[in-house]
Amino acid sequence: MLSLTVGGDDYIYEKNGFLGDINCILRPIHRGILQFVGFDVLEPHISYASVHMSNDERIEVLKKFSGICDNLISDNGEIKMKVKKCDFPDDSKIVNESITADFNDSYSVITVNNELDPLQIYLLMVNNTPVWINSLLSIRNKIIKLLGLKDVGQLGGVDYINHSDADELTGAKLDIFTIESFSENEMILILNDRHLNIKMSILKRKYADKTEVIVSTIVNFNNKLGSVYMFIISPFHRLVMMRLMNNVLNKNTNQKST
Repeated sequence: MLSLTVGGDDYIYEKNGFLGDINCILRPIHRGILQFVGFDVLEPHISYASVHMSNDERIEVLKKFSGICDNLISDNGEIKMKVKKCDFPDDSKIVNESITADFNDSYSVITVNNELDPLQIYLLMVNNTPVWINSLLSIRNKIIKLLGLKDVGQLGGVDYINHSDADELTGAKLDIFTIESFSENEMILILNDRHLNIKMSILKRKYADKTEVIVSTIVNFNNKLGSVYMFIISPFHRLVMMRLMNNVLNKNTNQKST
């Protein structure tokens, strides 16, 4: 994992920023040096506009980075701060439904940010959606129209939603999904079609010095076409979920100026 400081604010290093995407700048190191010789590469820890920080802000950055390092490696030497496939969480609201579902899976990641709620986690995931994912969705939408499935559009571009009242979120549209329920620790999203029904759980487990984010999906087929569709799409589903959850890890471990 690279840890670095840069002089400018974070927006300068975004995809359309003045200096370009910081991940593209670091790619020759990540891919050409570290991965090339066999290292597992984690998302970088970046302190933006560090030259303009006060001493208190710098101390806070160092404390958070210390927390990242403490939670980076488990006692048995396993890397913890990366996206992993996991068991379906037994504290999820939809755990009972997962038992009888035609398809279910879960992925987890450890972060050090305890402040984000499930909706904010979702926004971090989708508002940094890579082009290749939305390209796959575009191809999917063109094909499934011929089969009578729903054109779900694309991910990302969702503005912040005021959610001081959880009841107001119930039934609200969120990207390609509808919010079924929302609480401090879990949000349930649904996407129903005449061929299959999808539920997604974004679950947050808060600990003293870290947060575990678990994103789970269950799918129920309404007919044979839904089963065939899921069989084809499931390998891509895994790639997409792991990439989107990396966005959460990236944004939670990087430090921004205030």
